[in-house]
Amino acid sequence: MQRIHLIIVMTLAAGALLVGGCSRTPAESTPDSDNLKTAEFAVEGMTCSGCEAGIKMAVGRLDGVDSVTASHKEGVAEVRYDAAEVSPEEIVATIGKLGYEASLESPTTNREQE
Repeated sequence: MQRIHLIIVMTLAAGALLVGGCSRTPAESTPDSDNLKTAEFAVEGMTCSGCEAGIKMAVGRLDGVDSVTASHKEGVAEVRYDAAEVSPEEIVATIGKLGYEASLESPTTNREQE
């Protein structure tokens, strides 16, 4: 059953990319470095790498998101984003639309200085 779930998720992800999964223009894809923040979200319900891929794709499509990592083993997603364009609440809502329970786990930090 998990294998079928993974195949479906990966097929949908590949199809979305082929059909124009990224609709950002080059100017939109470069968030303002002054507003870049990184936040970690607790995510319940991820069971496989397909779940991770779905979260990465959905959250990565939000305007202002620079990068996304997700781990079903750790139950977390880390998002680097432009705080002027997207909020942690919007990220939580996007993850929730996929059927997962998400919450802000660590305060938003500015990682530009690292």
